[in-house]
Amino acid sequence: MKIPVKSLSIIGMQKNAGKTTCLNSILQDNTNLTIGLTSIGRDGEKEDSVYKVSKPSIFVEKGTLVATTDDCLENSTAEFAVLHKTNINTPLGFVYIVEITTAGYIDLAGPSFNTQINEVYEYMKDVDLFIVDGAFSRKQMASNEELEATILVTGASYSKDVDEVVRETIVTYELLNLPKSNVEATYFEHAVTILGDETKVLNLDTSLGSAEEIVKEITKDTHTLVLGGALTHDLVEALKLERHRIMDITIALKDGTKAFVDYKHYQILKKMNIKLEVLHDINLIYLVYNPYSPLGYEFNDDEFRMKLEEHIDIPIINVLKKGRDSDE
Repeated sequence: MKIPVKSLSIIGMQKNAGKTTCLNSILQDNTNLTIGLTSIGRDGEKEDSVYKVSKPSIFVEKGTLVATTDDCLENSTAEFAVLHKTNINTPLGFVYIVEITTAGYIDLAGPSFNTQINEVYEYMKDVDLFIVDGAFSRKQMASNEELEATILVTGASYSKDVDEVVRETIVTYELLNLPKSNVEATYFEHAVTILGDETKVLNLDTSLGSAEEIVKEITKDTHTLVLGGALTHDLVEALKLERHRIMDITIALKDGTKAFVDYKHYQILKKMNIKLEVLHDINLIYLVYNPYSPLGYEFNDDEFRMKLEEHIDIPIINVLKKGRDSDE
């Protein structure tokens, strides 16, 4: 898999979707590049800490720069030279930036926040390709403006029902590709702003837990609800209860990762003709799919891929499959 950008994140629909396999494929296909690598959360461990199933290891070549913790470095077989100790502290120790001196396997556990990722990236600016392997449900990595692109990984581990996996993957894809809003950026500095004949900035620290209060402030002249934080199921349900008076409005978010809605709630918004827009868009360049689940079942590869292709117009790749996919 060739990468047309200098920096990217890899995000997954679910634990064990195949992010590490995707990462290994990128590393194997780009050995001509100097690569910088870190993770938000932990990757590379031999066994998943939740499901207790084996996980693929991360193999790195000589010359790769890696940001990981001292605890993880002790578990790695690759030899390395320490370049820099950061002030970033995690439950697994401080994050170190090292250069791989002898190829081998590594255990990754990097920073927890976008600002810390940017600090690591600043140290690795000279690499040809910087990769952040995002942990399960940490889709906010895709919103990091320092990273040029994102790869979304989906797989059978999400559900035994292939149609459910496809539905939820399409929703995530669409949320990561929402159109840009023309709402002024300053409005997103507040938790909630309601735009209509008048502009109302609600006296809230966060939109979380305030769904009823927010919906109560929406009037017939409201055209845009601006959220500085997340769009949640609770807010969608509160809007649904008031669907007799709330229709045809726009909800503006900072980016698509702030929309915490599944297929069911996404359909509610569509039926109410509520449009979603974003301040910052996301450059999603590949969808990687994995028809195998470590829990012991698998989908028909061709069926899975064709169902995804019906609704998704970026390259769709199974990195384990030989033939035409391996050249992408």
